[in-house]
Amino acid sequence: MLSLPTYAHSLNDGIVALLLVSLFATSCSIRPNRYLLGFVLVALVAVFASNQHRLQPWAYQASLYFLVFLAMPATMGKRWVTAIAISIYVYSALGKFDYQFLHTVGQDLVSSVVGKGASIEIPTWRLCAAAALPASELLIGMGLCFRAVRIWAGVAAMLMHLSLIAILGPWMLDHSLGVVFWNGCLLIQAWFLFVRSSFNQSEQFSVGFLSSVGFLSIPARIVVAAALMLPLTERQGVWDHWPSWSLYSPHTSRTEIEIHHSQSKNLPIDLMPFVSTVDDHDGWQSIAIDQWSLATLRSPVYPQGRFQLGVAVDLANRLSDDSALRVIVKSAANRWDGSRQETWLSGRMAIEKAAKKYWLLDVPN
Repeated sequence: MLSLPTYAHSLNDGIVALLLVSLFATSCSIRPNRYLLGFVLVALVAVFASNQHRLQPWAYQASLYFLVFLAMPATMGKRWVTAIAISIYVYSALGKFDYQFLHTVGQDLVSSVVGKGASIEIPTWRLCAAAALPASELLIGMGLCFRAVRIWAGVAAMLMHLSLIAILGPWMLDHSLGVVFWNGCLLIQAWFLFVRSSFNQSEQFSVGFLSSVGFLSIPARIVVAAALMLPLTERQGVWDHWPSWSLYSPHTSRTEIEIHHSQSKNLPIDLMPFVSTVDDHDGWQSIAIDQWSLATLRSPVYPQGRFQLGVAVDLANRLSDDSALRVIVKSAANRWDGSRQETWLSGRMAIEKAAKKYWLLDVPN
C-alpha cells in the first residue's frame, strides 16, 4: 500500500496523458469513434482498479455513461442514462436523512445561506431547516421519474445546482473546484436530459450514442442495473459510499490514525503539517489524512474505513517501532442516533491483520 501522494501517481504518466487526451477528444465530438470511447472506458476502469482514491463520484458516473453510449442504441440508452441520473438525486437525498447530516453538515449549509447574523437559534427549527435540504433533493428525484412533471423537476434540479455552486464555490464555503465543476455539469445535464427533451418529446436523443454493439448490450445492462441497485446495500457495508452517491453525508466509515511522537520524524515530509498533538498529553499525535489528501491531491480522501486503513498500513511500515502507530476503525454511523462501532488496533501487526480481511486492499507481506 502506497502513501497518498505516491499512490495518486502510481500509473504511468503516459497512460494518464492518453486518458486525458482521449477524454478531451471524446468531449469535442458529437459521435466519437467507438475505439476511442472504448479506450476511455477501459482506461477509467484501470485507473479505478489501480487506486481506489480515483473512484470519484463524477468519474464513476462518467464510466457508467460511457458504457451506455458504447453498448446501447439511443432509445434504450436514454432510458438507462435517465435512470442513472435520477438515482444520483434519490440516493444522495436518502443518505442525508441521517442523524449525522442533520446535526452537522446540514446545519452548516443552512447557516451559510442565512448568514451568521441571521442564524436559526431554536434547535428544532435548525433540524427542520437541515432536513429541508434532502427533502427537496428527494422530491426532485421523484419528480424526474414522472413524465408529467419531469420538466418542472428538471428546472428545480437546475436551480438546486445553481444554489450549490453559489454555496460551495469560492464566494462562500470555498470547497474544491472539482465539486463546483461537477455541479455545473449536472446543471447542464438537467437541461438537456429533463428540460429540453420535455419540450420536444419527439426529439431524437442520439448525441454521443453509436450504433448498438450487440454482444455488449446485455452485459452493459447487467452492470448498470447493478449500479442502480447496489447502493441499497451501502449501510450494510456491502457497497462503497461514493458509488452509492453518499455526497456531503458525514455518516461514512472512517479510520483515525495516531502516531507516537518519537516516530513522527519517519513520516513523509508533506504529511508533517497535518500531525497534531492529542489532548491527553501521553505522547500520541493525530494524523489528519483527510486534510493531507485535500492539500496534496486536491480531493477528499476516499470515504471508506477500508481505504484509510490501507494508508495506516503503509505508514506503519515506515516506522522502526512496530508499536508506534495505533488506529481506530469506525463503522458507518447509525442513521437514527449517529453512533458508530469502533475497533481499536495498536501496532503494525494488528493493523495489517485487520486490513487483510478486505478483498480490495493490497497489504505488503
